[in-house]
Amino acid sequence: IKLILNKFKFKFKWKKMNDKKPKKYIIDSFKTLADASLKDADYNTSLKYCKKLNDYYKKINPDNQHHPDIIQSIDKIGIVNYKKGDYNEAIKYFEKSLEIKKIVYDDDPNNPAIGNSLSNIGNAYFKKANYNKAFEYHEKSYEI
Repeated sequence: IKLILNKFKFKFKWKKMNDKKPKKYIIDSFKTLADASLKDADYNTSLKYCKKLNDYYKKINPDNQHHPDIIQSIDKIGIVNYKKGDYNEAIKYFEKSLEIKKIVYDDDPNNPAIGNSLSNIGNAYFKKANYNKAFEYHEKSYEI
């Protein structure tokens, strides 16, 4: 995995980023670097690229901060924090994702994406040994 990470690693000059580069290339690069780092248990590097991916999605969707790609990148940041063992930070991102999903799926409160966020929050509370909160969120998820 380190070999893959080093092969694709390159520095982005955030302020000097050339918008002429194909968006897909930039997005795929961030995803590859984040995923490779996560598989290698290099959580800080994975978080760095997940956050860059989230920032980039926000940059290319300035009029739609509830875009599905933004929600997915927020979930990914929560997942990396969860795997890192930073459950408070994971809960923060899972709750942020849940909040946006409730807005996006306002007409469908039983959407599986909402259930997934509730389950993720429940899992993080379980890892924190807060079993009452874990049960509460898993029960809400189950109801969906």
